Amino acid sequence: GNGIGLFDSRNWSVRNSNDWYLYNSTNSSLSAYPANAIDVCDINIDSNDNKWFSLTYQSSYSVLKLSGYSFNDSNTTKHNINAIPRRSVSRGLVTYVATNDNRLFKYDGVSWTNYTLPTFTTINDIGIDTNDVVWLATDSGFASFAGTTFTELQASATNSWPDGLNSGKGQLENKHAKSVFVDGQNYKWFSYSTGLDSDYNGGVVKYNWNVIDGPGIASHISVFDRKN
Repeated sequence: GNGIGLFDSRNWSVRNSNDWYLYNSTNSSLSAYPANAIDVCDINIDSNDNKWFSLTYQSSYSVLKLSGYSFNDSNTTKHNINAIPRRSVSRGLVTYVATNDNRLFKYDGVSWTNYTLPTFTTINDIGIDTNDVVWLATDSGFASFAGTTFTELQASATNSWPDGLNSGKGQLENKHAKSVFVDGQNYKWFSYSTGLDSDYNGGVVKYNWNVIDGPGIASHISVFDRKN
């Protein structure tokens, strides 16, 4: 990667090169990193308009917080979580960062705390609802994080799912949750795929409950794919 691009235009129908500005190792706080290893994998903006950048190839000082719009050292805080970040999300003054070693880091505005997924692997995306519950899309299914507790839901945990995501070949294909979006009604939307190059049968799962627990959980899962 080369850095971070800023698009600044009020007129989407008429654009020119002046609408774009590239921050890289020569003109920003990214100068502290090797020029050939600046891969910004995620950008998150919190409620105070701070920009959070996650740097893929860095294990130290891999999370940057930019306050304001001038990407210089005086406006930038480099956070050292000693892990490689993948995705981040913020709500209020709290920011969460998911890393490539299956941990979730929580920043409360003062210090960082990290938590490790019990059994699931590969956090692909995270989102947060209005109850401050973090939702994780992983290669093993989806999970939630509330307070200090993870709850995981394997794709094979219910009778109703993954039937709608099954190709009919008698195998569980779509256990890989690739992304998550929490809408205005606190419904969680997960995109799914096989993780394989052949026989692709991806789909979308909507989860409309606030917790992953208790009987009747299957009734809160809706599946959308080529079969339905």
